[in-house]
Amino acid sequence: CPNFRQSRGYHDHVVTEDERDFPLAFNIITYENAKQTEHLLRAIWRPQNYYCIHVDAKSPGLHESLSNMASCFDNVALATVSHAVTWGHVSVMDAEIACMRDLLKHKKWKYFLNLTGRDFPIRTNYELVQIFKAYQGANDIEGITHGRPTSWTNHIYHQVEVLGYHAMIPTFIPKSSPPHNLTINKGTTHIAASREFVDFAVNDQRSIDLLEWLRDARVPDEMFWSTLNHNSMVLNAPGSYNGRLTVSRVKKWWYKGDKCQGSWIHGICSLGLRDLQEVRHAPQYFINKLHLEAHPLVFHCAEQWYRYR
Repeated sequence: CPNFRQSRGYHDHVVTEDERDFPLAFNIITYENAKQTEHLLRAIWRPQNYYCIHVDAKSPGLHESLSNMASCFDNVALATVSHAVTWGHVSVMDAEIACMRDLLKHKKWKYFLNLTGRDFPIRTNYELVQIFKAYQGANDIEGITHGRPTSWTNHIYHQVEVLGYHAMIPTFIPKSSPPHNLTINKGTTHIAASREFVDFAVNDQRSIDLLEWLRDARVPDEMFWSTLNHNSMVLNAPGSYNGRLTVSRVKKWWYKGDKCQGSWIHGICSLGLRDLQEVRHAPQYFINKLHLEAHPLVFHCAEQWYRYR
């Protein structure tokens, strides 16, 4: 382990007093490519932060590799409960909640970010700390209200169908109205949230009821966080508000007409070199997606640029 940490440069970072006093928590949801996951961890690792890696239960070989890596750190661990994750299914949320439960056992961290194995930072840890300190407990969670229809069957699907892109759109089956008189909001799965909000999302009964209600919805992760955050008058979740701020992740979407110099994967651009030039100075915290095996030069350029930053 000492040789691994030394050779991979885990102790090369300068940690300021601000960073030591404001530790962060991260989860990484992954199911493939141990090498890229390790590169991501190396970029964001700092000794005062906490990291939970959820490995898909369908990837036992990856679990063993990353477990060996995590054993070299006292602030990195694999999720104690591993779920078989399917895109668009509530199992994505189960994986997130599993890591959140583990991270909440650590008392010191202030803000939480959820990542996938295909993300990469464009903000340094110091910059993240300054941003979250300025938030003063507020969350960065996107939300667009879709109203309260009399029937929930395909409601959100039909509202967004005019965009001409259906693969990312959640679809409800017939069921009762949402619990606790909530208004369902649609947003991104990527969030930056206060510790208090994470505790609320995991342990408050109203949050638990909402997740249960979303279990037969498509892409529930794009509704769960947003609904908790944007029903501030009903739930009063810590850090919630009804604004539209979201600077968490840079993504290029096919349905929005974005140009992609790399390749399209599930409607999201796997960035090419020209894409990287365009997005690396964006105001967001992370970029998505990078594929080490498909575009290795792009990944290594992003890594080198980040080190210099």
